[in-house]
Amino acid sequence: MRLGRLWLIGLIVLCSACAAKQVPQAPVVVVPVVECPMPALPVLPDLYGGLPFDHPSNVEVLMERDDTMRAYIKGLRAACKCYLQQLEVPAGD
Repeated sequence: MRLGRLWLIGLIVLCSACAAKQVPQAPVVVVPVVECPMPALPVLPDLYGGLPFDHPSNVEVLMERDDTMRAYIKGLRAACKCYLQQLEVPAGD
């Protein structure tokens, strides 16, 4: 039993010397990024729950919500384009 332990210790020592060497890693390059303006999250007006969906008051609210969301999307696209220009990647409109 004692001889088995000695063999085991010897094998561990011999195998430890054969361990793979660490390959040097390339240095990480951090590119400075300028923070681009992002639009604020819009507050959408509520629909009038007691009125039908196609009531003129609700249609007016829906049109206002549509305009608000279009402006928000335009701001998000501008922020994405700003970041893409920093990466020098062509932005697809």
